[in-house]
Amino acid sequence: MNRIVVVGGVLVILAVVAFFILFAQLGPIITRVVEHMGSEMTRAPVTLDKTEISATSGVGAMHGLKVGNPVNFESESALKFSRVKLVVDPATLTQPTVVIKEVLIAAPEVTYEFGGGNSNIDVLRKNVETYVRSAGGSGEDSGGERGGKKFIIEKLSIRDGKINISATLLKGNAMTVTLPNIELKDIGKSTGGATAGEVARQLFSALNAGVNRAVGGLDLAGVEGVMKEAVSDVQKQLEEGDGGSVKSLEDAGEKVGEAMKGLFGQ
Repeated sequence: MNRIVVVGGVLVILAVVAFFILFAQLGPIITRVVEHMGSEMTRAPVTLDKTEISATSGVGAMHGLKVGNPVNFESESALKFSRVKLVVDPATLTQPTVVIKEVLIAAPEVTYEFGGGNSNIDVLRKNVETYVRSAGGSGEDSGGERGGKKFIIEKLSIRDGKINISATLLKGNAMTVTLPNIELKDIGKSTGGATAGEVARQLFSALNAGVNRAVGGLDLAGVEGVMKEAVSDVQKQLEEGDGGSVKSLEDAGEKVGEAMKGLFGQ
């Protein structure tokens, strides 16, 4: 009997040790998954410096999360999240559906690049939607990536963010506007859990809507059109070689200048 008790005690200790070894590696595992799946979903490079999470309290954070740009956009990145706070129900970490009580993205930095009649943020949103559809999740009630983890997020907040209008578009002129605060509640709750793709889709949709509200009053398409027209005029004059290139440059400068004044409300 004593021998059975000893063996049982050893097995319990081994189980506890294995449990803590597993959760000691939870942060690096989350980091790798975010980078891999994030890049697949957005079709843009996603990097994450590190993830910290306590298996006992469920409180953690992701540090240095950066989402690059899709192809044909030139700015360094689309999104930078220096710190994302996480509060997870630790009892659900090993369950098929993980309950996340809170996600707080504080002071994110968005770089909004407009070109070719579209923005980088909208392209990222569309890429995520395409990923979800290809994984089998065309609707809110879909299972999405079949067989994978699901999530219920009780509260997701984005606060105190800023939007940098692309320096490429503005030809070196810096412009920053405030990103409206965003709050989403009970993601996946009504369907028993949302896949990672569905969560990303809702996040990017809300983010895209917030960015569009912030920059909606700026005539970025108009400025882009003026710049293209000005460049085209200069190129035409230079190709014709009729001596009017200097005058064309002056006219082009005036056109761009007026467009920029209108953009900045001057």
